[in-house]
This record gives sequence, structure tokens and C-alpha cells, in this order.
Amino acid sequence: MIVDLHSHTSSSHDGFTTQAELLEACLVRGIDAIAVTEHDAFCTLDGYLFEKNGVELIPGREFTTDGGAHVLGLFISNSIPASNSRHDIVHHIKAQNGIVIMPHPWKPNSGYLAVHEEDELIWEFDFIELVNGGWRAEKYSDNIVKIAQNYNLKMVASSDSHRGCQVGLCATRIVGIQVFHVGDAKSHLHNVTQDNLELLIDKRGFIRKGRRNRWFQVTNLYQIILPLIPVLIRRYFKRIHYTFSGDSRPGTPHYDIFKVGKNPW
Repeated sequence: MIVDLHSHTSSSHDGFTTQAELLEACLVRGIDAIAVTEHDAFCTLDGYLFEKNGVELIPGREFTTDGGAHVLGLFISNSIPASNSRHDIVHHIKAQNGIVIMPHPWKPNSGYLAVHEEDELIWEFDFIELVNGGWRAEKYSDNIVKIAQNYNLKMVASSDSHRGCQVGLCATRIVGIQVFHVGDAKSHLHNVTQDNLELLIDKRGFIRKGRRNRWFQVTNLYQIILPLIPVLIRRYFKRIHYTFSGDSRPGTPHYDIFKVGKNPW
């Protein structure tokens, strides 16, 4: 069973993936379950369309909490109260028997551990991203492993895709599941252990599909400049780049499987 627990569509301010492109990418790349985690918005895609094609659509959201730190909530409904308190958000996700993930932990301005010191709330998280497709974090790998071990978090790889061609470039396989049925993802994720997780990276696809120029985007200078550029202007130039870059369609994956504690890059 292969899952991608962090993705965006055109409903996010910086996303460009359509529903059809997301489904196509899942089918091409063998993704059994995909979590759609729009920025501060709930998933509005047609879950039945995915279900009849054998893919489970996991409803989620990427919350911007106090200080700017991002928190992923999976298997949640629209009943989350309007609050940017990380404590309130995490507790309401858990109250719905949802799953809490810490994405890109040390990413400047939006990583939980880049914004906040370690705190007791981390015990409420279920997973932490060791690999994030939009944030190469070689120098933080050891720190993430340490946090996961200290707080009993499971480590996963997620694409953080904003285009269809990026879906599943980084993903997680739950081993030992012979047959996956749509609707079972929540139970599997709640009961999984780290020993049952394999982290997958399609390194050739990662380089080919537009991530080769992301080196600047992980710098502090980029994170300072980005908020100064209006969102509409950013979207306009991204659309031009994506249209002419030839990176619009997903390819068959060539996954490397790596062990936790080894630098995946």
C-alpha cells in the first residue's frame, strides 16, 4: 500500500493540480491513498470518483497556526473551529480521531520547529515528514530522526505536490498489506509502526519534474523575499513556467527505498 499524505490542488493559492490530473497521477504512480491538504481550506474533490478507480481520497487540510507554523490534519471534517491556535487545532483533530502530521519541520517561516521550540504538544502528533518533496532538508535529517524517536513519531515521505507531475515523487509504503481496500487507510495509518513503513523517493522524477531549480527556494533569502510578492503575481509567473517547462504529466515511478536514519539524498 503506497500513500502520499501531503498534496495540493488548484484550490490552494499556490497549487495548480486539477482533480483529473491528481487522479491520473495516482493511477500512473500506483498511489493507493492520497491526502489532499489544501492551505487553510478543506478538500472539495469528488471522493467517489477516486473510489471507483480504486484510490482512497483522504480529506485533510494544511493549517497555518500561530507563528506561521504549518500542521497537517487528516480524516477531518469542516467542524474544526476557526482558530489559529496550534493547541486548539491539534486537539480538535485528535477529537475527530484524525491524524496529525508535522510537515517540513525546519522549513523557514512555516516549519513547526523553525517557528517554535520543542513543546509538549509534539506528543500529540502522529507522524513527522522526514522527506518532503518541496523541501530538501539534508542537514536536518538527523534532527528529525531524533525528534521522532524522542516523541514516538512515525517518519514518512510525502510529495507536498502542487502540480500533477509531482504527485508521489516522494511517498510512503505500508508493508505487509496484501490487498488494499478503499476506506481502510485510516485504520492502517492509526495502527502502523515505523518498522512497517518504507520511504520512497523517485529521484529521477524529482530532478526531471521541475525540482532541479529548487535549491534557491530552500534558502533563507527566498523565504524573506517570497511574502513580499503578491500572490496573484506569483501564480501568474508560476503558470507561465509550468506551461512551457514540459513538466505537466506524471511518469512511471522509479522509486529508491531507503532506511530511516540514512540520508535519502
